[in-house]
Parts: sequence; C-alpha cells; structure tokens
Amino acid sequence: MKEHRIFGVKIHDINKKELTSLLEKWLFSDSFNLITTPNPEFLVESCKNNAFKNMLNKSSMSLPDGVGLRFAIAALTDGYLSNRQTGVDLVFLLSELCARNKKRVLLLGGKTDSGLSVVEKFKNDYSDLDIHYIDPGFISGDYSHVSISDDLLKQISDLNPCVIFVALGQGRQERFILQIKDFVKSIRIGVGVGGSFESISGVTKRAPEIMRSMGMEWLWRLCMEPSRFGRIITATIHFPLIVVWSTLSNRRFLKAFKRVLPEIFRQIKGI
Repeated sequence: MKEHRIFGVKIHDINKKELTSLLEKWLFSDSFNLITTPNPEFLVESCKNNAFKNMLNKSSMSLPDGVGLRFAIAALTDGYLSNRQTGVDLVFLLSELCARNKKRVLLLGGKTDSGLSVVEKFKNDYSDLDIHYIDPGFISGDYSHVSISDDLLKQISDLNPCVIFVALGQGRQERFILQIKDFVKSIRIGVGVGGSFESISGVTKRAPEIMRSMGMEWLWRLCMEPSRFGRIITATIHFPLIVVWSTLSNRRFLKAFKRVLPEIFRQIKGI
C-alpha cells in the first residue's frame, strides 16, 4: 500500500482490488483498525493542531476523500496520487463485504434520520446484511475527547458489531471510535464517515457521476447546501493557499506548477 505525506499526515494510495482484499482480511483479524478519510478540511485543521494530526496518523488506513489532495500531493511531494476512494464508496464496499461474510454492521449518528434510511436501503440491497442503527443524541467534545454515556456504550456493546460507521463530524467521530474500541472488543473496523449517510439515503443528493469524476463535487454541494459555504471556502480557497505558500517556502513553486497543471487536466477529463 503506497503512502504519501501532506503536512505530516499520511495518505494511502490503494486501488479498489487491493482495498477489498485488505478490508476482508481485517474483518477476520484479531485486531482493531481505524480508517480515516481525510479531505482538505482535515489537512487545514492538522496544520493548526498537532493533536488532531497525531489522531489522524493513528489510523490503520487513511483514504483521500477530496480531489484537492490529488493536486496537493503532486505539488508538495515527488509522487502522484493514483487512487482516490471516497467515504461514500467505502461505506458501500465495506457493507457489501460484511453481507458476504456474515459480519454485523452498526451505523451511529448522522442527521435527519439518514442513518435509519441507510439501514433500510442496505437491507434491500444486501439481503444477508446484519445492520443496525443507533441514534446517540448529542455527543459533546472534539478530537481530544468526547463524552460517551454508559447507556450508549452498553447499547453498542450489546450489539457486538464487527464494523462501525460513525457520523459525528470531523474529529469527534474519529475520537469517538478510538474511545470505544477498548470497551467493544468485537469491533474490527471503525470508520468516520462525515456526511455519507445523508448522501447514501438521498437526504443530500449526490453529485452526478460526471461532476464527481471531474472533481467538481464541491460545486454541486454548494448549490445543494449553501450552508456549507464556509467549509467549501476552506477546501477550495484556504487549503490551496496553504499549499501554494508551502511550495514557495520550499522553493518548489515552479516545479509544483508544472506537476499540478497536467493533474488538473487529467481530473477534468476524468482520468
């Protein structure tokens, strides 16, 4: 599994066949594995906060979930990102594997009952999937610590999930998974999924395939959810500026420009 580093955060570069094989292996392992899906917002926060960066680097696998990371890797390193696996695609793939291998899945969090909708959809899509949902209510905290009630911990423990998808927002969801892993020994894979439940359930309509392949999903999200304006500005303005400043500081701006420009054209073409 190829690894890149951006601002000290590891990013794994793995194709779908390799990813499928590794996930299936983890389902039958004796150890816990955290999967993170960094996007430009994660990287911006990691530049400001070493504790957040260290938490991300505790993951067993870190899958790039934003097209901006493709350009940043080309600009800041001597490598290129060959494979990008989105959080939504990961939820589908891992759920399919759990159905095939008779492993229990737990969904936790999300907005407007989107988690329940995903459970209903996946029960129809994967007839053999043992899938459950818990509404955790409001979970206070951040990347350093979250408050988890004994009752919620018992609910999770009683289900004995093999895989848990947690949608509590950047930082909190990853910390939540890390805090419960020693209490819920059945968990083999934990994934922080952000807004994936909303996309899968249709609460938030996903961008058309052509926009996703061109790396323009952020524009679709802005049109569908104007409230995301601040986050999108972070991803499309703030993050690129940090990357540019880094290339200038490291005296590789011209080299970065020459490397990124072809990547932009390839992305537009869906390559």
